Amino acid sequence: MVLSFIVFIELPYIGLKKLNYNDKPRAYFNLLFAFDCETSAINFDNKLNPAKGCQAVSWGIMILNANTLETLEELYLEVKWNGESEWSMDAEKVHGLSKEYLEENGMDEQDALVEIANLIGKYWAGDTMVNTLGHNSISFDLPFLFDLYDKHGLKLKFSYRNIDTNTLGFTLLRTYNSDDLFTSLALPERKIHNALEDIRYTVECVRRIRILWDAKVGIKGKYL
Repeated sequence: MVLSFIVFIELPYIGLKKLNYNDKPRAYFNLLFAFDCETSAINFDNKLNPAKGCQAVSWGIMILNANTLETLEELYLEVKWNGESEWSMDAEKVHGLSKEYLEENGMDEQDALVEIANLIGKYWAGDTMVNTLGHNSISFDLPFLFDLYDKHGLKLKFSYRNIDTNTLGFTLLRTYNSDDLFTSLALPERKIHNALEDIRYTVECVRRIRILWDAKVGIKGKYL
């Protein structure tokens, strides 16, 4: 006979502690590469690389002051279909960018890479690792960015400290997707997914969560 026991442990009251950042925090960084991409398709068969055999068709990028979350610069790019990547009509319905539209209005993949690389080089010199922010970006958008770099033989050093609002939303607000996260923080409803609008919404979510936390707990120090 198998006996099952449920043990209830009374947890202590969870207090909130105000941090003092007069000393530089460990792993401190002052810039964020916030980004989102829309894609031609998703490779659901490759769990480690959803970008394999696919491509990004648009990029929305914001360079942020990591302390204040102030926007320093924005970039929006639309990219032509490269003629080889898988194309999903389901993906097209999400972002509304057709092959025909992109052929007329988009740029070549290589030109998009130059624009992105130049922007990163403007703010991160040499071997400085880039810290990122996005929604579900660690498992989705980053692989598409790595894939773009790899296609053209370039390497980019990203930090292993990346902020993902998908995790933030689930932990704090019990949301399971970007639509619910944005709605829970009172952002206007989206019609289609636009990469720049999406990353603006994502950044605004982080700003609003910070405001709520600061109002509840407070924070002080020169490293803000």
